[in-house]
Amino acid sequence: MRAPKPATESTKAVQQSFKAKLNFDDTRSFEDARKGFIATLSPMSIEHDKGGRLVYDLEALSFLEGEAPDTVNPSLWRMSQLNAQHHGLYEVVDGIYQIRSFDIANMTLIRGNTGWIIIDPLTSSETSRAGLELANKELGERPVVAVIHTHSHADHFAGVLGVITAEQAASGEVPVIAPMDFVNEALAENILAGNVMGRRATYMYGNLLEPSPTGFVSTGLGAALWIPTAHGPVVLPTEAGQPTLAASTELEMAIVRHMQRDRAHVSIEHAISGPGLMNLYRAVCALQGQAPSLTSPDAVTAAAMADSDAHARQALDVFCGLLGSTIGDMALFYGAHGGVYLAGGILPQIREYLHASTFVERYLQKGPMGEALARIPVKVVEHGQLGVVGAASWYLQQSAA
Repeated sequence: MRAPKPATESTKAVQQSFKAKLNFDDTRSFEDARKGFIATLSPMSIEHDKGGRLVYDLEALSFLEGEAPDTVNPSLWRMSQLNAQHHGLYEVVDGIYQIRSFDIANMTLIRGNTGWIIIDPLTSSETSRAGLELANKELGERPVVAVIHTHSHADHFAGVLGVITAEQAASGEVPVIAPMDFVNEALAENILAGNVMGRRATYMYGNLLEPSPTGFVSTGLGAALWIPTAHGPVVLPTEAGQPTLAASTELEMAIVRHMQRDRAHVSIEHAISGPGLMNLYRAVCALQGQAPSLTSPDAVTAAAMADSDAHARQALDVFCGLLGSTIGDMALFYGAHGGVYLAGGILPQIREYLHASTFVERYLQKGPMGEALARIPVKVVEHGQLGVVGAASWYLQQSAA
């Protein structure tokens, strides 16, 4: 990976323009964020139930101090400070409390007559459990007597087993209250429409970057729709990486089952991305009782294309098949008659391999809709500076407005 670089003069000028047009002397957001604070964890790091890694770690963002460096947009820096520096248990009003910045959502606790009513128990059981334990420690031990899911996004319900057990929910001992058709919506978003939601772009999340002023600072969304309108094109980002990966072949199903040993939810991006290729490779090796010898997506790609490692080749074959199936679903769901454009560091490298793989077969393997997909072009974008081109396009559009 390339070493971090200082901001260019152009970048400095853009960052400075934000400092000039926004009032950074107004610190009321920090005052508001501190209101109602009761207690937090120290250090602010939450370990995975199985040990060996963290599921949430704000300590890695301790560099978010002072004014924004030239490498980070000042508004993004302030938003990141507000999130990273204000975490823990807060009182909203008497009897209503929140766990903040233990996850990407907040968990609300209402002190009822007989115990806690919990609203939106976060994304993981580890973070919701840590939040409930903190509340019980600071406010007095109480049982959970009800759970409310406000909607079907995973960060608002997936951590429910951190605050109640599956038996409590199944027996009705603890009522679980959700909007009408909640289960259908959750299944539609995460399973039935899983592949068509695409994948969250690693580039946008920056999850391969080390947290630092020249690396990861905060998150963003990736896969997007480009929609032409009478007033110019509109780009809509999507929540694309969290939906469940849909396996079709026996090998893919075995790989998913292997991945589920470490996680209940295997997302699309857990397989179809640079890190995802490594996950596939490690799974293939494990299924065949072999220790992985390759340590990066580039190494796996090179070995597969040179046909020097059977496991690497099998992993790349699975990658191509899953990609074809996912892209076909997305094209149908979004009605992408203008075409599908595949971008990313790995795809130009494997263009010929992709063409010779099952990618096209899996893309078209949609029953009677295969004929419709055959009329939708799929193109690999080889330009190495898409971010720069996109930024320039946005600037020209704003200038012309």
